[in-house]
Amino acid sequence: MMLEKINWILLKLHWLVLIGLFFLYKCMPVIGEFIKLVSRSGDSFNSITSIFAGVYFSIIILLLSLPSGTIVKSFSKKAFKDIVFIAVRGFLTSVTYVILSFFYTIYGNNAVLEFFDFVTLVIFITTLLQVSIYYSLMLINDINTSFDKLRDTKLEDDIHFIKSWVQRQD
Repeated sequence: MMLEKINWILLKLHWLVLIGLFFLYKCMPVIGEFIKLVSRSGDSFNSITSIFAGVYFSIIILLLSLPSGTIVKSFSKKAFKDIVFIAVRGFLTSVTYVILSFFYTIYGNNAVLEFFDFVTLVIFITTLLQVSIYYSLMLINDINTSFDKLRDTKLEDDIHFIKSWVQRQD
């Protein structure tokens, strides 16, 4: 399935970025400065992640209460669990970033907190990218399916109307 391939690619990219950041953190002062910059501008990121915590929670609730005609309900159990897991990961990452921001305001310039703050933000952004791609593809598929069903229903109604008109003419 296409979503499984996208999931695999994004998951590998996600881990490559994290591993790369881990190894480059001490080697390159530019990354350290960027991490400090992100940590200093935490209020805007904190607001964004707080909003997305609510968005992810809504997505989780929506996924669990979707009607049976949607594309998500036609997925295998594993694919459905993967999609729910991505939303849960986004929710937990958002909440973790907010909590780390509170610790950062209490403890100030702490290199360990700055690093974890940045890593959490990277996980948040990659999860947001993954969710955006998945749900855009699912929305496009659902819209196309509903238009196809609407067209088929309209065609059936037209055929039924023509048959009834022909029968009345006899």
